Amino acid sequence: HRAWHEAARGSEQILLGPTGRGLQALKKITGMFMEIQRRVYQYEQVAWSLLSALAKIDDSEEDTTETLAQALDEMRRSPRGTQWVPAVNCLTDLVYFEMDKQDKVFTAMIVEEGGLELIKQEFPNGN
Repeated sequence: HRAWHEAARGSEQILLGPTGRGLQALKKITGMFMEIQRRVYQYEQVAWSLLSALAKIDDSEEDTTETLAQALDEMRRSPRGTQWVPAVNCLTDLVYFEMDKQDKVFTAMIVEEGGLELIKQEFPNGN
């Protein structure tokens, strides 16, 4: 008891961390935060999948162009955000979708918007 008082008055500091209920609350809040992050990532993946599906059935070039532009913007973002992988998956899905078709609408849009350069940057020495 006396050593604690001397340390508190002197230059020495005693650092106390959360204990008991405080530690339990901290663990609970941390767990809730991690769960929220996980769910947001899942929802982002679902949203990109929906954008890909809608682009395949939608005849609106404007909407499709916006989807592709948004995906390419995600690829340009530095540092990469959580939507980078789902955005790339969306682009890949659209390119594969039209692989056997005569018109390569999605591929042409991706190239026109600078997507080819972004893809090249993913390879070593792909400057």
